[in-house]
Amino acid sequence: MNSVDKKGYDMAEICRVMIRSEAEQLHRRLTWLATLQGFLFAGVGLAWKLPDSGLLVGVLGILGMIVALLVFIAIFAPILAIEKIRLFWREHKPGDYDGPDISGFYPDKAPWSVWITPETLIPLAFAGAWFVLLILRQ
Repeated sequence: MNSVDKKGYDMAEICRVMIRSEAEQLHRRLTWLATLQGFLFAGVGLAWKLPDSGLLVGVLGILGMIVALLVFIAIFAPILAIEKIRLFWREHKPGDYDGPDISGFYPDKAPWSVWITPETLIPLAFAGAWFVLLILRQ
């Protein structure tokens, strides 16, 4: 392997490590979301039938919706970073590089589809569930 080949493989590995780091951030945020949402829904389940629990259920519902929307916004940072890394790789990949791509799959023909994945829709689903719960509680 000559130095040009090695440079391409080194650059590919750096890009993969960067993508893995961003994916870990995404995973961490979704884990926080799921954990907190589980506790909040459990709290609502316990409080629902208590007399005069409307305020508590309302506070938990609003907190759940706010957290879900904040995580939804925070999810965009790693997705945008991964896109930036992918574009960098495309622009700087050595012409004679014949190794594997930096990621296993990326929808080049429908790049918008990375925005309608479970990672982005799960926080919205939680926010919607809290909205419905708050409407039903009225």
